[in-house]
Amino acid sequence: MLPYVFALGIVAAPNLRIVLLVRHPQAPVAVFVLLPCRMDTLVLGVLAAYFLYHQRVRDLVVSLRRTLWVSFSFLAIGLG
Repeated sequence: MLPYVFALGIVAAPNLRIVLLVRHPQAPVAVFVLLPCRMDTLVLGVLAAYFLYHQRVRDLVVSLRRTLWVSFSFLAIGLG
């Protein structure tokens, strides 16, 4: 049940940003500073912690550790 609430928060935040930009175009800073607009990043962290709490998911992450590091490295290179 709880992961569904997290997914709802992840989906709701970008939609709220769009609504705020359309309804209040004179205040574009609001989409960067208001907590409901930023909740997708916060909820992603909470979702990661929730899943790592479970032993089965933790074992999967440990077994795919090398693949995850390579993937993160490519993503970091792309950001740079």
